[in-house]
Amino acid sequence: MTLLLSSSDFAHPASRAVILDHLPRPIGECRLLFLPNEKATSDKVASGRYHARMAGHGFDPALVSVPDYADPAACAAIGRALGAGEFDVIYASGGNTFGTLAAWRACGLDRFVTEALRRGVCYIGGSAGAHLVCGDLSHVARYDQPPLGMTNLRGLGLVDLTLLCHFTPARQAHCDELAAAGKTVYALADGASLIVQDTKIIEVSSKMEFWDLLDKDRRPLGVTHPRGRQYPMPKGTYHLVVTVFTVDSDGRLLLTRRAPEKHMYPGYWEVTGGSGVAGEDSMTAALRELSEETGIDGTRANGGAGMTLLGTVREPSGFMDCYLARLGVPADEVTVTLQVGETTDCRWVSFWAFETMIHEGAIPPSVAYRYGAMLGALQDILGADRWLEPGVTEPVLPEKEADHV
Repeated sequence: MTLLLSSSDFAHPASRAVILDHLPRPIGECRLLFLPNEKATSDKVASGRYHARMAGHGFDPALVSVPDYADPAACAAIGRALGAGEFDVIYASGGNTFGTLAAWRACGLDRFVTEALRRGVCYIGGSAGAHLVCGDLSHVARYDQPPLGMTNLRGLGLVDLTLLCHFTPARQAHCDELAAAGKTVYALADGASLIVQDTKIIEVSSKMEFWDLLDKDRRPLGVTHPRGRQYPMPKGTYHLVVTVFTVDSDGRLLLTRRAPEKHMYPGYWEVTGGSGVAGEDSMTAALRELSEETGIDGTRANGGAGMTLLGTVREPSGFMDCYLARLGVPADEVTVTLQVGETTDCRWVSFWAFETMIHEGAIPPSVAYRYGAMLGALQDILGADRWLEPGVTEPVLPEKEADHV
């Protein structure tokens, strides 16, 4: 059983990414049963508006079925198709939780949907659709008015937990009240998701970072992947990574010190860098990383022309685009704002001093490797005389990058 539950389903990039990453097959190949909310009418179903909406999410409208709750025969046919395993995904989105449940019950689809999900059909539930797979829904009546005369406020009962969708601080008291009553409460802010896989439950924050996956030729694969060591990337896939060498008007390089709580290389010195998030192009990612880690506006580099792309290195799991941010003022006129939890200090050093730090092991090997790969491009732009000061002129660089910082 796979249940993908959220407050916002396809309307938020974080919950959308979770959905796309957990579908049983590419979205355009999924045989979908879309269950509209209580406002669905025969005319709306016949108009094709729901098929068009699903196409907007990426589904093939030719593979989408939408039941007409007012047509018992049509609903019975949908039930038989569910029983025959003709759908890969069932999707129910927002609306009135109890109104939608009443519509399912009236045409008998509640039973067919429950059986299909227990057999392993993937389920996407957004807002009301997320509530519906749970058991006791009486707490939802505070936000959704049950139809007149409805007394059975139980959902499909597929999971024994209490969901509170569209969570905000204003709903914290209600959340605490439910927890005090012994409920297992999951409060889902917009964009957050809950993944239920049989007995395993995974919470995904709305702030979780996702990457666009690329193939070996840097072509987009059309899927995203969550960042984190607990989420190994699929074999043969890559993502966008950026590095920025920031240099002042005197030719000194800006370094920042990695925070002590960093998992890899705490306390080491490095240049600006990080991964592009889903939806970003390379330059956007580089500008964001520079702004986040140092507070420097890269669009003002190089006399207002912006940063210069030095080149690209394909690493074990990413395409590394390296940029030069050439500032027109000396270091003492540059305000550097450190990013809490990422960096704790900064310094400006000459390139020969930077190479000495590489030789002494003060720089992560991955950063040293990228520097070595871009050394020629840097010297072409800045002038080789920047490297003529006394010191180590040939840095000891790894042959290949082993660690991805």
